Amino acid sequence: MSTATTEAKYNLLIDNLKELEPFVIAFSGGVDSTFLTAAAKEAGVEFEAVTVNSPFVPDREIKEVENLVRSMDFKHQQMSIELQELKKAADNTAERCYYCKKVIFDKIINYANGKTVIEGSNLDDTGDYRPGRKALKELGIKSPLLKVELTKK
Repeated sequence: MSTATTEAKYNLLIDNLKELEPFVIAFSGGVDSTFLTAAAKEAGVEFEAVTVNSPFVPDREIKEVENLVRSMDFKHQQMSIELQELKKAADNTAERCYYCKKVIFDKIINYANGKTVIEGSNLDDTGDYRPGRKALKELGIKSPLLKVELTKK
């Protein structure tokens, strides 16, 4: 992908974020949600990031999220879900990612209190079998990186 194309897509992302504000970002601390958060900061929009921790999230990842929040300096809320809330995901069926995403994003939607909820899926995520994407679509979660066809590259 050429730099001009990447730059044009990034500019579209910034415009898209301005249209969506105020919003809540599902923030895992991974590359995609961190990039999306940095873009939101650059866009100067009103947003808050939310991280949902579960028994499946190691303590070191929680610490990494806390370090990112401190270094990037943005409004952030951490929440937890209990194992019993993830029963269908814990059953380890082929649809476990669907159930897990549904529980996590239901919690974020409730917290968002009517604000748009966005997350960091990108174009590279569309080539794999991702049952969690189905939950995101059902819940009306926006994926701005995917919308402007940005990839990890």
